[in-house]
Amino acid sequence: MGHRANFVLIEDGKARAFEDQWAALGCTLSLEEGAKKLKRELPKVYAATEELMDWAFAEAGILIDYDERVCIAFGHPEVNLEELPEEYAAEIREVMEAFEAGWPTFVSFIAKGWAGFTLVWDGRGVDAFALHLARRKITSIKTQPASHPRSTAKEKPVVVVVTADDGKKATKSAPKKAATPAPKSKTSPGQRAKKAAFTKSAARSTKAKPKATKKAAPPAKKAATKKPATKKAVPKKAAAPAKKATPKKTR
Repeated sequence: MGHRANFVLIEDGKARAFEDQWAALGCTLSLEEGAKKLKRELPKVYAATEELMDWAFAEAGILIDYDERVCIAFGHPEVNLEELPEEYAAEIREVMEAFEAGWPTFVSFIAKGWAGFTLVWDGRGVDAFALHLARRKITSIKTQPASHPRSTAKEKPVVVVVTADDGKKATKSAPKKAATPAPKSKTSPGQRAKKAAFTKSAARSTKAKPKATKKAAPPAKKAATKKPATKKAVPKKAAAPAKKATPKKTR
């Protein structure tokens, strides 16, 4: 079981691939961090691999080509905000609202970190990654034969180009719900995305067990206090009356 995802970073004609069992639940939201931060964070958070998954297994993913300044992404986040720590639930809520508004709106929302990049939403998933690697003639990462369904192939990728000016002028204009902004989390961007995924998976796989309540110990019995024995007064016998002196007879 799992919600697996693949990641590919390409720079100077070389590619590095990564994978995770649960990252598909929220990794697409991490695009909000921008190209530079993701280049640092993805290798720290996800396990390196030399092979991409099959289309049926990879539910989400991100490919960033720093040479051609192209980013290809796919996957729909499934994050329950009620299950996240309060310190960054409000921040992730804002990003999710932009994502749910559509790819062009989401790209406009995150444009500041992607100036000069072309961001592509491609439902063909890792098969689209494989096509990009093949076109770049990069063979160090093994890919699987294309297996996405025909219905997916008919859907045209959504392409949005972020110009340098777009990146400078970009403002986070997603609709906001009235909420008190939470303080910034000290965790890194990649860790936040992964934590969201693990929090969700843990909630699905385990049920909270009620805490055992200890029964109050019965009150200790009071030690019986022995009353000091009292001796009964024994009545004294009355003294025998003194014998009367008998007068001596005189001759």
